[in-house]
Amino acid sequence: MKIRAKFSVSSVTTHAYGAETPKLHAVYGDGKANAEWAKATPDGSLEMTIDNPNAQGILLPGEEYFIDIRPANVEEATTPGERAYTAYVIAVGGKAFNGDPLPTYTEMKEDSKRSHLIAAWEAAASAV
Repeated sequence: MKIRAKFSVSSVTTHAYGAETPKLHAVYGDGKANAEWAKATPDGSLEMTIDNPNAQGILLPGEEYFIDIRPANVEEATTPGERAYTAYVIAVGGKAFNGDPLPTYTEMKEDSKRSHLIAAWEAAASAV
């Protein structure tokens, strides 16, 4: 599960020590841009201090950006198959069709009887 939100940069403050702080607000009046998470007028804000020179100057006042929000544990996966399987486990609430808890990807890798499942998840993930 993920949420995509459309935000606009209202301002960027540059600090004496070299960092910058952009302030973003949810875009409204743009049709379906934020309909996935807001029923009516979207309300949201984000403020962050960026002190890495390589990441500065990206967020510009008046420009609009999409912000994607998804579970952090999906990013921890190291292969496409592991990312896909982890997303699947989250989407189905961690349970198999019969209610049993689904194993983690690591548990499947360590179980010789399930090695074919690892190969299947990797093949499926690489096909898309």
